[in-house]
Amino acid sequence: MVGLIALVALLFFIYLVSPFFTVGEYERTVVTRFGQFSSVAGPGLHFRTPFVNGLETYPIGIRRLQKDHLNTYTVDNQELVTLSASTRMRFGASLQPTATFVRTLNRS
Repeated sequence: MVGLIALVALLFFIYLVSPFFTVGEYERTVVTRFGQFSSVAGPGLHFRTPFVNGLETYPIGIRRLQKDHLNTYTVDNQELVTLSASTRMRFGASLQPTATFVRTLNRS
């Protein structure tokens, strides 16, 4: 009897705690209700309805891609220019990427 009461109390406690979720500083969470978009949750502690709302977390921040020694050739296969390229993408609160492209030309 005591074991059954402890089990019910444990399940009730888990139900009370499960509606809360946290979103990190460099994350955004998309909240869906029955699979349909509901909102985007920013950093902090949030509440959700268990078994109704779904969560999908995405990291935000700056991602960088750097390529050195990219060669450009003419139609007759002669090397024209050597490039160094750097791309930075920032995923903001709207989850839309903003890209910046920087290139350096080195004549060969």
